[in-house]
Amino acid sequence: AIDSGAQSFVSSPDGSIVAYVVHNPQGIHVAPIDGSQPPLQVSTGSFLTFLRFSSDGLRVVYSRFVSPDWGLFSAPVSGGPPVLLNPGTSLPDTGSPVVAGDYVYFLARGAVANIPHLYRAPADGSATAIRLDAPFTAFAGSGVHAFRLPAGGTHVVYAATVTAGLGDQLFRVPTDGSQAGVELSGPFVNGGGVILAEGFTPSPDGTRVAFVAESVTDEVFELFSAPRDGSAA
Repeated sequence: AIDSGAQSFVSSPDGSIVAYVVHNPQGIHVAPIDGSQPPLQVSTGSFLTFLRFSSDGLRVVYSRFVSPDWGLFSAPVSGGPPVLLNPGTSLPDTGSPVVAGDYVYFLARGAVANIPHLYRAPADGSATAIRLDAPFTAFAGSGVHAFRLPAGGTHVVYAATVTAGLGDQLFRVPTDGSQAGVELSGPFVNGGGVILAEGFTPSPDGTRVAFVAESVTDEVFELFSAPRDGSAA
């Protein structure tokens, strides 16, 4: 056995290392998958969830409860202090972070109005996280509720409630935040919106997004396909 009392393990991208949660004492350990070296503890703390490797396999990304908020951390597999990727915000109860390339994409609630927004941070914590969703006037129930990364990694599609009287709308924005987002869905009848329970899916080549919405007729759900430039649905 590599270790005893291990749970929630994941493998590195090349399959050479495993990272896993140990509950007594609580922490995250890493070890060669062949057991050739003893485990190394890279993090301490309780309520450790969302265990992932960075794309290069050099870091472990995870969430940890640090009262009163949930933090997103990154720790080097070689040992060393973890870095906090979401300072000033708290991870929500839903919407798992996604590791893609050199970055981590995640939803987090800001200090103002406790509204969830979409962020991107370098997996190594070398720069401050940037907010990707467009500014909007906050109201009860507003915010970003889900996101997807289409093929190519140049854009992210997210669902957000930003207009009073409507549900979620779909937007597409560059992953580097260099341009304003483009709406992919709508128009909607009053109270309509994208039905997140049915999900939304980018095409394999990233050129279109399929989604179910209450758009034309109240209480009637229909399947739509929209081009990535938002020209029509």
